[in-house]
Amino acid sequence: KEARTITGGAYVYAPAGTQGLYALKKTDGSIGWHFTQAEVLATPAYDATQQVVFVGGANGIVYKLDAASGSVIGSYDGASPIKKAILLVGSFVYVVSHDGKLHKIDSTTMTSVWTYPANTTAATPPSYSASKNAVVFATSDLYVHAVNTADGSQKWRVKPSPNTAGFPNEFDFGWPVIAEQHGIVFVRMRLAHGAMVAYPGGTHIFPNAFSDIRAYLMANPQYKNLFALDLDTGSEKFIPAVGYGSTEDYLNSAPYGAMGTQP
Repeated sequence: KEARTITGGAYVYAPAGTQGLYALKKTDGSIGWHFTQAEVLATPAYDATQQVVFVGGANGIVYKLDAASGSVIGSYDGASPIKKAILLVGSFVYVVSHDGKLHKIDSTTMTSVWTYPANTTAATPPSYSASKNAVVFATSDLYVHAVNTADGSQKWRVKPSPNTAGFPNEFDFGWPVIAEQHGIVFVRMRLAHGAMVAYPGGTHIFPNAFSDIRAYLMANPQYKNLFALDLDTGSEKFIPAVGYGSTEDYLNSAPYGAMGTQP
């Protein structure tokens, strides 16, 4: 579910779980090369400057691959499975390992610059704010973290929802969306199925008026599912007038909503 395809250079790079990573030729879709040294569960990143691909393994290792051949030219051991998309910003790679540690890695030397421990498991991949020089990600305890890229110090840490963490209250399968010019990061969470019909009335359908939806969410914060957080402080900048919804998936051996659309 976190393994999305990307493109760069001559190939489309397709994560394939236990089958590793495939590089498919753009010209005809045939296999250019096939990386098999690790199980790949998350989206890789392509670096056009170095012409390399950074891929995270379920074995906790971030591999630096030659984009033309797939050969390993460097690696970094994150000591915990990589299950979330890799973020590439300039000459640095940011990875959130499953144990909730955010790693800043020098993309040339594949050595650690710093590590930020969230002290709980990861829920989303990291997103970058250029104006604030910060990386934002969420964890399984429903906290959202903003980390200063210069030194790995915590900029802020907030829990925007009053709900108890744990299925179905999760940020998993979403990602932080940065609205740079407004100084906002949006994060969306999953709620229980019943939240889709929580609005009172005969149809239980959320109304069309933004003011009515917002008033309901202010009075019933347990049904908030999209949060607009201030990039400087993590405080709630406003309440998005968004009733709960999701796309149906297959979770825990049964149909269940996974995550609504992202902003």
